[in-house]
Amino acid sequence: MDLQTVEFGKIASKVENNITIKMTVDGVEQKIRVDAIGFDEAGNIRIQEYTTAQNGLKISRQNLLEDLSKYGGTIVGAGKGDFVGGVEIPKGTRIDVVSQKTGNVTIGPAQVSDIYLPTDSRYDQQLIVDYTETMGTTYTQTDINKLTELTTHNADSDIALLGYFEFESVTSYEQIAHANGYTYFDAGNQGWEAITKVDPELPYKVNDEFLLKQIQEGKDFVLTSDPFLARELADTKKIGISYANEIELLDRHGYKI
Repeated sequence: MDLQTVEFGKIASKVENNITIKMTVDGVEQKIRVDAIGFDEAGNIRIQEYTTAQNGLKISRQNLLEDLSKYGGTIVGAGKGDFVGGVEIPKGTRIDVVSQKTGNVTIGPAQVSDIYLPTDSRYDQQLIVDYTETMGTTYTQTDINKLTELTTHNADSDIALLGYFEFESVTSYEQIAHANGYTYFDAGNQGWEAITKVDPELPYKVNDEFLLKQIQEGKDFVLTSDPFLARELADTKKIGISYANEIELLDRHGYKI
């Protein structure tokens, strides 16, 4: 369970993270993923958003949250716990914004090793495979948390590294992170395939959970690849989709790139 959920759990019950809500404003359908949602003492739904930006939330994000509180909405997708798809978010739902510390972002350089280390020389990916075999297609947040733990490496470092995967290359992000002792996300080929068999979207959910945890801990980030071209490459050439999503998540939470 991440730090934000622990804090929110002190004032709310049955807390869940990363719930997607659909709302209609002036005839236009919009979707927003909220950071944490739970019930207050009176049994009313309550939402918490957090930001690491010094000036608070971006105006666009703030407007979406205000519309959600004003108009209400409906949870979409499978949802989690008591917040399954179809649950209504009433008009006037309370949304609190909590500010947290942000770290720094550096775009390279980092030490590159002369020796490529295969996955099993860095960690045991069979642990990931074995855990997925205990899961069903109706997995829980507990499953996501466990997979996040298994795919997070060098977790005690104050610096996390993000970048592109390059097949059997010493300049691939996971090789550079390992060489420098930085925190990084990696499931290995076998682990990624095993997670995908449970749900094709699950690896990306676990990746998001990994990054949110590093953000919540206020870590500094090192980027090994140009973040400004990330979305274009992901959309046009299908290169580095995870990296593009990570950059957008950093930006959303106030990291200046």
